[in-house]
Amino acid sequence: MKNIWILAVLVVNPAWGSLPDLRETSQTWIDLGVEDGVRVFRQDLPGSRLVAFRGEAVVAADIPRLAQVLSDSPRKVEWMAALAEARTLHKSNLLDRIEYNHTSVPWPFQDREFVFRARIEIDREAGTFTAKMRSIESPTEAPETSGLVRGVLESSTIHLRSLPPDAATGQPATHVTVEIRADPKGNVPKWLVNLFQRDWPRKTLLGIQRQVAKADVGEELEVKAFLDGKYGADPIATPEKLAKYLENATRKASRD
Repeated sequence: MKNIWILAVLVVNPAWGSLPDLRETSQTWIDLGVEDGVRVFRQDLPGSRLVAFRGEAVVAADIPRLAQVLSDSPRKVEWMAALAEARTLHKSNLLDRIEYNHTSVPWPFQDREFVFRARIEIDREAGTFTAKMRSIESPTEAPETSGLVRGVLESSTIHLRSLPPDAATGQPATHVTVEIRADPKGNVPKWLVNLFQRDWPRKTLLGIQRQVAKADVGEELEVKAFLDGKYGADPIATPEKLAKYLENATRKASRD
């Protein structure tokens, strides 16, 4: 059966509300084993019947190429299971945007839609790219759609960590971690939601692996420029820092 609650992930949070960031909680991650090269974990969180899931795998691509896959909303339908539509509603800058996802759901349930904010932090010295996502109140661009159920993405993270090139092939390598805790709402039993979401990390990582291997997938050039040191000496890029940098660059250009 399809995983009916697949969500994106891009791209993608500061402290929004009281829900914990999955990477910062003290709760234990339970190892569920490896399948198709993906190690999957689950985490029980106090006060919730929903379970968080995590997946880890090594992908043969560098961070700029992976960032391009994660930020290309129209093409997410090529690799995200059950995704019917994905689009960017608002983009403040490369590191801060609002996304919309419509997920197909098998009968007898209704399709789901999610509206979430995605924020990115890049650490050049550590060689990491971290996207954190969480639902927001529906912006005016995305009122609730008739016939769809508006789900809640309580917390989701995609973490990329650069690795040395593969010793045998010389190909770039990146350790990719994906985490999700989502509530599709509606009348679906929580045990069934957990059952379906358990497969989300594996399907997501395998989808990313397939997508980065396509010949027409390039690099996210702004991410590459930052990693190459072209945005100044500061090794940490956040949405706020990037906005300030772009503002200063615009002012400088206008003076020149």
